[in-house]
Amino acid sequence: MASLAAALLAAALAAGAAPAPDRTAELRQQLTELLGDAPRAERVKRLARVVWLDPAEPELRSIAKEWLVKEAESNSAPIVLAFFDAPPAAQVEILDLFREHWSTWGRGTDPWRNEMLRVGLSSPDRSVRRAAARLLASAPFPRIAHIAVDAAMADPDLTVAALTAMALNRDAHAVRWVCRQLLSGDDRVEAAARHAIWGIGHPAASCLLPMLESDDRETRRRALEALLTIAGEDELPALHRWLELHAEEEPALADRVLDAVAQIEAGLYRPEPPPRPERLFPDD
Repeated sequence: MASLAAALLAAALAAGAAPAPDRTAELRQQLTELLGDAPRAERVKRLARVVWLDPAEPELRSIAKEWLVKEAESNSAPIVLAFFDAPPAAQVEILDLFREHWSTWGRGTDPWRNEMLRVGLSSPDRSVRRAAARLLASAPFPRIAHIAVDAAMADPDLTVAALTAMALNRDAHAVRWVCRQLLSGDDRVEAAARHAIWGIGHPAASCLLPMLESDDRETRRRALEALLTIAGEDELPALHRWLELHAEEEPALADRVLDAVAQIEAGLYRPEPPPRPERLFPDD
């Protein structure tokens, strides 16, 4: 029986089980002494060093990470700064933690958060880029358009994340780029572009209306379908003109436009938002 208990204990330790209570108390005491009476920002900085920059033994690192999450609720800036010096695996973990705890860590305005995202999206490490893309697509960042578009230009796999961010942030600064993605030829990208246009709202009409005048039928159709998700009274002249010129060649779409026009004129138009892409990456 004793040998069985020893074997079970050894297996538990090998599987990464929690340290024994007395060992836990010892590790917590080590962290308490490390933090001392330092201000909160300094405590977060010291914990970040234990977790990512000078990784401690697994048990101590695990406890430090728990403390770090709580301490960072009111000041996550030291974690952002730790990101820039951390190895790729640690950067992925930091980005994932920001995504998980954005409701508290994302408060206020911190330009370094945007810089962390930019660096992550341009990382040579694919896992870091993808972690940054997931954060980009799930958390509201101010003035995100240039960061998102630059990332998408550098890595086509990030285009869907960039478009999802446009919708989330209602950022119209790159609306022409968003509209161009309606013609990308990639179903996921085009779906994400429609969702982004809906999120951006009325400002997106400025790039869709010229597309309705295109000589290319497919360009006109995709622009019109996107416009129908945001159309209002200002778009009625363009919708009437499309009906005059193209209703016969697109009867099914014309029925939708006629219905939308009638509802807009009656003040009842409430278009359904296009679905948000289910997957950021093809292999998700």
